[in-house]
Amino acid sequence: MRSFIQMLLALLTLTVMIWVVWQGYLLLRQEQLGLEPATRAAVVIFAAVAVICAFILSNAISNHGDKILKGKQFSHRVGLYERCLESWQEIVDDLEPETDVRVKLNIGELEAQMLLMASAKVIKAFRELQEAAATDGVFADSVTLARERLLLAMREDIGQPADYFVKKEIQHLSKQ
Repeated sequence: MRSFIQMLLALLTLTVMIWVVWQGYLLLRQEQLGLEPATRAAVVIFAAVAVICAFILSNAISNHGDKILKGKQFSHRVGLYERCLESWQEIVDDLEPETDVRVKLNIGELEAQMLLMASAKVIKAFRELQEAAATDGVFADSVTLARERLLLAMREDIGQPADYFVKKEIQHLSKQ
């Protein structure tokens, strides 16, 4: 949705720029200014080129800023996801595999950071894991599936593809 709005604003800006250039052309076409036809045409062409170059430059600066922001977020997200998975593993390691333990996951700071930095898909998968651990128990199949969905959502969020083979390997590792 955001990229659609940005594209719409860019088209609107380009339309306004074209209108301004056209109005300038009409002004220069008037014979009262005393410019020769060749000079008027050159001024219009230079103005159009300048406006288009300004538009391209502003768009490039905006895209570069978005890439820098995404790069900074990437390292923070990877660290957050790593700490989240380590915390989950510590909880599971402290419990006996034979017991039917229901855990209300309240990871505090990690949960708050997850809400601030993670994508909507990761937050949803994290909430599903919390609910499944609280209702079905830590070692239930529903928790294993919720954890797999969380791992896949985290991978997608940091730009790693989750194809069929990756999903199968994650399922295989989760059953061990």
